[in-house]
Amino acid sequence: PEDILVFSFTPEGGPTTTDTITILKLDRPHFEAVDCNPTYFHTITQVYTTNHRIASVEIGNPNVDYDDSKAHLLLTLEAADN
Repeated sequence: PEDILVFSFTPEGGPTTTDTITILKLDRPHFEAVDCNPTYFHTITQVYTTNHRIASVEIGNPNVDYDDSKAHLLLTLEAADN
């Protein structure tokens, strides 16, 4: 029901900052053919971050399927302090 992504930002000569993004989603079974492995598509329902270096995260396209031409998450980063 959720995926957790961890991002580490290390500016040159600076300390490492870590942010976590949590993605809540609904799984949708997807049937291709009897001889194919089962697959799942997802619907992203909510997303949030710890807001250390990532200023915001928004849902761009909530439907996760085979179409990789659309951005699912839109991230905005804080300006680096260097």
